[in-house]
Amino acid sequence: MSRTNSDKTSFHNKNTIIIIITIVVDFFIINVQCSSVNYDGDIKLVDGPSEQTGTVLVYRTYGWGKVCDDHWTMKEANVVCRQLGMGHALEVHRRNRFGSSSQANYLMDEVHCTGSEKRLIDCRFNGWGVHDCRINEEAGVKCAQKAIIIKKPSWNPLKLKLNQLELEKMSKVCKL
Repeated sequence: MSRTNSDKTSFHNKNTIIIIITIVVDFFIINVQCSSVNYDGDIKLVDGPSEQTGTVLVYRTYGWGKVCDDHWTMKEANVVCRQLGMGHALEVHRRNRFGSSSQANYLMDEVHCTGSEKRLIDCRFNGWGVHDCRINEEAGVKCAQKAIIIKKPSWNPLKLKLNQLELEKMSKVCKL
């Protein structure tokens, strides 16, 4: 198969764009910003009177969702507190005890833990988004300890700069 002139031009333009992007990226100082990333099964407490008390939300690919209080016992609450790094559970709450106004969907229902699991998603449940819950059936907990908050430094330890010699080499390639 032979290339036409338009194919060669298109191919040449793609190479040129790649080189230009490389130069532009290397020319400037690049600051890498760290941000919070959520993973399936991450949990958090919301709408409670303190950091260690609230309605349980669980993360799934598309966002945060509620945990239904069907079969919500101290075993499940202990797993939540352990996963959050807040020790053990002091109280189990059902029926939207904290008046959560979350419009999130229920993502977990009929959660059954043995109590030894490290994460709530390690417990048996009906499946993501499979539930028979109605409004105000949110599960909640009160944990024994406050979470340890780790603050990020205000300065950025990772900065990339262009080496002047590299810029000159790239400049020569672009002139070809």
